[in-house]
Amino acid sequence: MDFHNLGKHCHEPTCRQIDFLPFQCSHCKLTFCLDHRDARSHECKFDVKVYKCPDCLMVVKYDEGTTTEAEVAKRHRRIDCQAGDKAKVDARRS
Repeated sequence: MDFHNLGKHCHEPTCRQIDFLPFQCSHCKLTFCLDHRDARSHECKFDVKVYKCPDCLMVVKYDEGTTTEAEVAKRHRRIDCQAGDKAKVDARRS
């Protein structure tokens, strides 16, 4: 049997182990072994930021590399903001 096409090498430069059940990072989309699958273990460049709405106190995660806080705030206010729902806002305050 020919096994040359099975598995993938871990993208971590210090490892490069061939893995037959590789993991793909959900942030950078690169392939890693079990030891380096976590974003912190392979120094993933994905930069998660959060925006906290001052009106409804909802926290929204976003990737700073693809959008700005102003764009996130504008979209949130237009679509998701629950400032009018006093019960939900009070629950977030406690």
